[in-house]
Amino acid sequence: MKSIITTVLLISASMGLTAAFPLNGRTNPPQALISRQLDETAVAVDKVMIRVGSLTASINKTLSSAPKSPSSSEAAAVAKAIEPQMQELQLVLADATKTVKAKNMVNTMTVEGCGGSCITGKAGALVSEISYTVKGVINTLGLDCVSYLVNPVLSELTGLLGGLDKIVSGLLGTAGCLLNSLLGGLGLDGLLSNLLGSLLGGLLGGLLGGGCGGGGILGGLGIGLLDTVE
Repeated sequence: MKSIITTVLLISASMGLTAAFPLNGRTNPPQALISRQLDETAVAVDKVMIRVGSLTASINKTLSSAPKSPSSSEAAAVAKAIEPQMQELQLVLADATKTVKAKNMVNTMTVEGCGGSCITGKAGALVSEISYTVKGVINTLGLDCVSYLVNPVLSELTGLLGGLDKIVSGLLGTAGCLLNSLLGGLGLDGLLSNLLGSLLGGLLGGLLGGGCGGGGILGGLGIGLLDTVE
């Protein structure tokens, strides 16, 4: 499922997402600078994905050993057990946001040729990885028990998407729609609307208020999630 979502994101991105301008506060930057910025951004997202994958694997392992219908005390105990990983996940995302927002990212490693669609696909995979784990946490332990762990993670995730959108125009709309779709029906609608709305502004209604299903920037492609992802 995650690979399908990433493929859909790549198709969507290649049809409309471009490098945002100006980059690093410069007007009409040279192509070499644009390419370097995109490559370094791709490396940054890859590094985050590795760290996130390790943390979500640990969280999912703990959840797998939790009772199917835990009592309040059992749920609280499991929440306490995954708290270190959830907090570290928050810090990883916060650090990544600082990296992508830096005016001059210096990195000797590059992902040659990773443009806007490539970075959007990577962001989509990151959103999927975190969303599936968050969904498992909520479904297993209940939102009331884990909101103090979940909300900060989602806040940092949307912040990172906002930072990436400054480099790849339109990324936030696509990845934000995916996030909203994967976590729909879990009691997070208000939180996601506030987080994404603060970044998307007037675009929020078109993207999330029906735009994910067949309108807005995600409509017209005939792909359903998936009907929710372009």
